[in-house]
Amino acid sequence: MTAACHEAWAVFKKAIAAMSLEGMVDMMHQLMPGMFNLMPGVMQTGMKAMRAMPDPVQDAMLGMMDKMMPVMMPRLMDLMMPKMLPDVEKLMQEQIPDMPESMRALLPKMLPLIMERVMPHMLPRLIPLVKGRMLHLMKEHLREKVGA
Repeated sequence: MTAACHEAWAVFKKAIAAMSLEGMVDMMHQLMPGMFNLMPGVMQTGMKAMRAMPDPVQDAMLGMMDKMMPVMMPRLMDLMMPKMLPDVEKLMQEQIPDMPESMRALLPKMLPLIMERVMPHMLPRLIPLVKGRMLHLMKEHLREKVGA
């Protein structure tokens, strides 16, 4: 193989790694803090209502969310993914700094299609690996002082 071929393959190898289970876990962990702002309105309303509840009640609600996450998360991801894609694209560009300009230009068109095909198969394996951190961040989000 030529050097150019090795360079091109290195880029695709990084892109494939980003879409692997481990890559998706890492991506979700990086995106999580901002995901609460991307939740559908009804979920944000629910989070605001939970914030007003005493800590033990919040803990019970989070315990229920832990059990509901395998059902809720795929539905939420369908609603949130279009809003998340610009951040996903930015992360991929950071992870693949040597991405050719032609691939960089195609990323906004390719990424929604890739995620649409990958996420339904990935979520059942991804959820157990990210829900602990997600619930921890939800708890922090609920307990942060508004206006502080």
